[in-house]
Amino acid sequence: MTSSTIRLDAFVANEPKLGRLPNGTPVLDLRLPHTPRRLNELTKQWENVGETTWHSVSLFGDEAELYAPHVGKGTRVVVTGTPELRLWSKDGRHGGEIVVKSASIALKLRPKPNPAAPPADDAWATPTGGQDETPW
Repeated sequence: MTSSTIRLDAFVANEPKLGRLPNGTPVLDLRLPHTPRRLNELTKQWENVGETTWHSVSLFGDEAELYAPHVGKGTRVVVTGTPELRLWSKDGRHGGEIVVKSASIALKLRPKPNPAAPPADDAWATPTGGQDETPW
């Protein structure tokens, strides 16, 4: 038997929902989009080169409760798990979605700007060499 692993680096597209399975296990459900992109060598701009694929991700147990307060719409995450195709049919329409099973998640944190830090263009903010001690 073979298995595949998928790794997604994306921004959460919905407000995740923390719920419980009938047996009481916590579950955190979220949705991640992926749109293939490439850099246009002529314009130096990124362009979409395909349709957006949507992925449903569920975290279970302690991991669900741990991440629930920290993951919201717009949070950048890295999710790794096993992809599974789930087919659906509703009101005469048919489709499919990729569900990521046995998922693990990591937050991609962005540093907050430090208001106390001097501006980058401040010539006096960075030592340029010379003596570190007062000369007198």
